[in-house]
Amino acid sequence: MVQGGRKGTHWTPKQHKEAQGEFLRYYKEFGQLTLAANAANISRHQVQIWEKGDHDFRLRYHDVRAEVIEGMEGNLFKLASQVPVQLAALAENKKGFSASVLRTAETATFFLLKAEKPEKYRDTYKFDREKAKADGDLSAEELQSIADTIGRGSSNVP
Repeated sequence: MVQGGRKGTHWTPKQHKEAQGEFLRYYKEFGQLTLAANAANISRHQVQIWEKGDHDFRLRYHDVRAEVIEGMEGNLFKLASQVPVQLAALAENKKGFSASVLRTAETATFFLLKAEKPEKYRDTYKFDREKAKADGDLSAEELQSIADTIGRGSSNVP
């Protein structure tokens, strides 16, 4: 722990660098800003000050953040890869099948697909009325009915 003022007050430049390094080590370990700041005995606000005012810290922080996110993605991929294993175990009535692992793996797969192909798996759908009109597949009344349904968020298609 950095010796000096409490939570970042009255520190020398050397102490700031030491505290930043300590915070970044904890952030890489925990992946959560609050836990890392508390472990390094600094405030979240201090981290925000450093991020705004210290270019070197901002670069290091964003590098560590990218590593944390990549680690999460790796964990998600490992979970998603369990879908075929769990389905095979289910099909063969083998021991080792776990419905909760399968649900978790399916959810992981879904989120990976959303991240990797957002144009296909995003949460919202953008309806292009002009393109649909140009295609000529639907009448103006049908287009309006669809637009009204989408606009009010109804799952009931007229």
